Amino acid sequence: MPPSPNDWLLTGQVPAGPFALDQIRGRLAAGQLAADTPVCPVGGTAWVPIGDVPGLGSPAPSPAPGGATTSSDPRRSVPVVARVALVLTAVALGYTAYDRLHPPTPREVVDRFDRAATADEAARVASRRFAPVARAAGGYQVGFHGRAYDDAAGRSVVAEVVFHLIDEDGWKVDDVVFVTYDGRPLDPPVSLAASHPSAGDSAIPPPHAATDRVWKAQLVFVLTALKTLPEWWAKTGKPIALAVVAVVAVIAAVVAVVREAIGSRRNGAG
Repeated sequence: MPPSPNDWLLTGQVPAGPFALDQIRGRLAAGQLAADTPVCPVGGTAWVPIGDVPGLGSPAPSPAPGGATTSSDPRRSVPVVARVALVLTAVALGYTAYDRLHPPTPREVVDRFDRAATADEAARVASRRFAPVARAAGGYQVGFHGRAYDDAAGRSVVAEVVFHLIDEDGWKVDDVVFVTYDGRPLDPPVSLAASHPSAGDSAIPPPHAATDRVWKAQLVFVLTALKTLPEWWAKTGKPIALAVVAVVAVIAAVVAVVREAIGSRRNGAG
């Protein structure tokens, strides 16, 4: 049934109206009428739901091809690359925070000692007794990969060593004991901590200036992320779960920064 210029509406016991088309559309838009409200044209006898009247209660016909407009949905305006980068950043922050917060195992301490780029870095994962030995020997060169340079022989020799760790506010390398050297067994085994004159000192290397700069930069990044997170959420409208993951990752990173700073100052004071 096509819409007529004036229609009756059945909203109660008796018909109401007649109403012009614009009046009916206005009431539909305001929620005063439902799609199943009966309507009958003036002079007619058939009552049908408004939703069945084309151009009145039913959706308007689809526009012709080529007439589509660009969506203004802000979620579509954010590049996919930016969303992926944000997710990867949140995952990286969470992994970094976990790596910093969980207590290292003895094997992880040995690996950090082995990967140390400077003597001070090696000393930070050594006990107070062994830290001077690690610093004097050059850090990463002490028994790394089971090889050592022999000045007398003028070459690198193979050595079997045993790393001894103690739980001193976390696992620390307390001694490196040579069991064999250049294929010859050592009887008794040689302890670097026992044979070095500086062993037993309580000096722990202070936090490195470069390390402080790195943590300050990370703290600035974390604070910036916290500041821009609400703005990103307003623009993208992504599911709340992703926002929660990002917030948790950022908070964990902040905790890691604070814990590392406290630990570095504690070691420097020791």
